[in-house]
Amino acid sequence: MLGGACVLAASIGYGTWRMSQTTSEAGPVICLMGELDLPPFVDRKRIDGQTSNHRTPTEGENESPRPQLLLWSELALHHKLIAPFDDDSEWVGELPQDLTDLMLGELPAYARYVRRCLLKTSADLDAVVVIGCERLEPGSDAWRRFNSVACVDPTDESITYYDKKNLVPWSEFLPYATGSVGAATSSYRHGDAPGVFRAACGTQTYQFRAAICYDLCFSEHFRPTADEDNKLSQADFFVQCGSEGQDQTGTLSKVMFRMAQMRAIESRRAIVRNVNLGYSALIDSRGLPRYVIGRQPITDPVILPAVPIDRRVSVYATWGDAPLTWFCATIGALVCLRRGAKRIGISCGRPEWPSNERRPD
Repeated sequence: MLGGACVLAASIGYGTWRMSQTTSEAGPVICLMGELDLPPFVDRKRIDGQTSNHRTPTEGENESPRPQLLLWSELALHHKLIAPFDDDSEWVGELPQDLTDLMLGELPAYARYVRRCLLKTSADLDAVVVIGCERLEPGSDAWRRFNSVACVDPTDESITYYDKKNLVPWSEFLPYATGSVGAATSSYRHGDAPGVFRAACGTQTYQFRAAICYDLCFSEHFRPTADEDNKLSQADFFVQCGSEGQDQTGTLSKVMFRMAQMRAIESRRAIVRNVNLGYSALIDSRGLPRYVIGRQPITDPVILPAVPIDRRVSVYATWGDAPLTWFCATIGALVCLRRGAKRIGISCGRPEWPSNERRPD
């Protein structure tokens, strides 16, 4: 009981100290995009027109924020990103307005067109494009499908992607399926690597990682990014693409929003969410929402305040559940030892005597 009281007091003290801390560094400005503005038909005037709706900037934020990163929701891109035809060097001429011939005709041309659309949008807006999409790559017997996030960097004209690792069972894939059932083309494949992306903000370049919807339920997806011993997976903030319209009651959206706050506290990193029919928001490293949009669809671009950058390392990000696990195991072992000692007639501090014998004074 004394040990538990000490842990509780230490947790309250540590939490109070953490909540009193502030972040002074302002990172990139992110604009949340809706499905009315999709590559390559994104009008810069619609984004610039939202600067007047931006709330009064806080200390360290831009007076007239220009977004350095555009963030869409999960599977927002209506076209498919195809892996084997990433090279657009053979593309010549302007982008066609009619996609019928490309979609029903030569597949490499369609793949290069989709890639070119993303690169053109990023270059015209001079911003990093992060958009949810479906990615395809050839397999031995069928196309492999991935629920992905594509990141387009205008500085080096590159397109990188993150494939969702934590898929929803019986919705995005069939667990325990074998044979012909497991080969169903309607199932997504699990990704095998975290997506580490970069965004330029003036002279500063920030590193961030993406999460897709259900990834939010797994703390290990966020923990390594705050580990200072692993520089390759270090992240300055997170972005999350999601879609939560399955639950009409709104309970799912509330739970996922609270979980996003918990992940921000655990990793000590800000999280920017663009969730279709969910709570899109900017959550700082203390788990406090800086800007929240309701469950209504995003029709016009929404420019958020600058992302607060916090590079300090939290206890949970470094050690995870190990301290709590060892504490519970130690308490359990002591309880077992005490009960075992009583069974063999040994008590702590005072010996136990048989009831038919006279105890000494």
